[in-house]
Amino acid sequence: KTEPEYLDNATEFLVRGRLIAEGSASRPVVFEPYPGDAGDEAGGRWAGIIFDGGDGELRHCRVSGAETGVTLLGSSPSISDTRIADVQQGVAIHAGSAPQLLRLTVSAAEGGILCWPGSAPTLEAVEALAGEHEGLLVAPGAMPQLRGSSFGGKVSDVLWGASQPPPQNIGAAPAPASPANPARRGQQRVA
Repeated sequence: KTEPEYLDNATEFLVRGRLIAEGSASRPVVFEPYPGDAGDEAGGRWAGIIFDGGDGELRHCRVSGAETGVTLLGSSPSISDTRIADVQQGVAIHAGSAPQLLRLTVSAAEGGILCWPGSAPTLEAVEALAGEHEGLLVAPGAMPQLRGSSFGGKVSDVLWGASQPPPQNIGAAPAPASPANPARRGQQRVA
């Protein structure tokens, strides 16, 4: 079970050391709930991958069926060429985390990429779509670096609360409808 318990009470893949998961484009490493194993309390979902001070690399992976696809607590792994889908939240980046997210695709029911105070992620060629909230949430005190990424959400594509101004090149770009956001007609793009 997760410590601290407030993160999620479902089964998780907890990393406090180093995790290297490297698949290929044709054979990704898959992280998903085992059928019938997630339990009724979690609503058939698992908690996701939690890096708690751990490190590592996820490359050519697929994460699905989780409450939060990847949670980073004081951790800075590299996540590239990875798809996170059928999750409530895509990636939650907490204080002390400065991950490299490269060519990441997120399709989440609630929120896409969440940058909390004290985080400093680099997002390059990231596409995040959220069905209920923001594709990208940047809380006060977060310092993300954005390049060539796009975000879409029902409430807002991007919610920027950081003290530094958002990149000037955030603008609308067309986006296809997705299962997480079927009515979405546009999204915010960062060049």
